[in-house]
Amino acid sequence: MEVAFALSRAHLGQGLATEAAQALVQHGFEYLKLSRLICLIDQENQASVRVATKIGMTFEKEREDDKGPFLLYAINK
Repeated sequence: MEVAFALSRAHLGQGLATEAAQALVQHGFEYLKLSRLICLIDQENQASVRVATKIGMTFEKEREDDKGPFLLYAINK
């Protein structure tokens, strides 16, 4: 299951992405009983990398799909 979020530019830098991502992780582990969550992050998006690490995710590998290269971050319960 992927943790994903998007914010308008007007709302960046307020900690909202981290707050939303933390809630998604909690919901995924506690209510959906998932054992693993991932984030697929554009290599240029360092803000999303920071959010992923703040919620306890760690870098696993670089990959590429039809949309281009991305970073895979993950957290296990």
